[in-house]
Amino acid sequence: MNGMTQSDAYKRILAMGLLALRDRAPRFDSPRLVQIEAEHLHNIPSLIEDENWLRHDYYYNTERPAYLANLKELGLQGYSDDVPQMYAVPWRALLEHLEAGRPMKSKEEE
Repeated sequence: MNGMTQSDAYKRILAMGLLALRDRAPRFDSPRLVQIEAEHLHNIPSLIEDENWLRHDYYYNTERPAYLANLKELGLQGYSDDVPQMYAVPWRALLEHLEAGRPMKSKEEE
């Protein structure tokens, strides 16, 4: 693990996302971009101290890909292209925590 706690990763995502909304989004003059960013960030505060593995899994494997797909669909070059790099460190930390805590399933349960 890279030493970043799960809570730290969410705090970094929230801080970076709010900075992007404040500093970068206005340059693109896109209400849809603001909506996409807000949709991505709105559950993050409740995940910071949450111990429910399924919620973290849902964020990483459902909400995060939907966010990226929405940005790609919007097609704002210079914004959507930078997002995966912007969140690379906290997203990698979340993945490491998910992989470390993922309940083992038998073949019958999968």
